[in-house]
Amino acid sequence: MDLAVDTFLTMDYSTGKYEKIKCYRSDTPENLVNLPLHSSI
Repeated sequence: MDLAVDTFLTMDYSTGKYEKIKCYRSDTPENLVNLPLHSSI
């Protein structure tokens, strides 16, 4: 198991479905902002 990766469930409020998301702790904030995950926030 890669300790640098956190996997967690997040709920997409627009669809009401849960999605499994991997969060890379090593990513810079700039890279995280560019992820599709943040498009609905």
